Amino acid sequence: MAKRKHRSLKQLLGDLRRHAVAREAIRLRELSGFAYRFTIFFPLVSGATGQGIFSRRETIELGEFLSEFFDGCSTEASNDKPPLTGLWRSGPNSKLVVDGHTRIVVYAAQSEAASEFFQHLKLALEKASGEEIVLIEQAAVTVVGPLP
Repeated sequence: MAKRKHRSLKQLLGDLRRHAVAREAIRLRELSGFAYRFTIFFPLVSGATGQGIFSRRETIELGEFLSEFFDGCSTEASNDKPPLTGLWRSGPNSKLVVDGHTRIVVYAAQSEAASEFFQHLKLALEKASGEEIVLIEQAAVTVVGPLP
């Protein structure tokens, strides 16, 4: 459920940028081999209130921010409507809430520093959005490289 935003996404990303670890400790050096895939379910529209959470501009700002540290990211294209629908309940007898999201995917080094970076990002996104939870998934993957 959305609460009131306290600080802008741009301000919180600036704070994270100033305190982030060295880029080399978290970015994938080659686009092959072992990596972490972080998937951010970025909230766009609150189903509880029908109000916008993050704008298209803020989605681009987050993509630019992530590209500074990881040399790029992927997100689903969206015209007027969010490309994903998230359904959830806050408890077993509570009303079903339907939110609109987009998904942002980042490949990073398999390091504790990368995990910590995304834990801090999660907190920043929750503060900026007013959402109780912003879901970020972390998975260990193998990125297929070229033939030898």
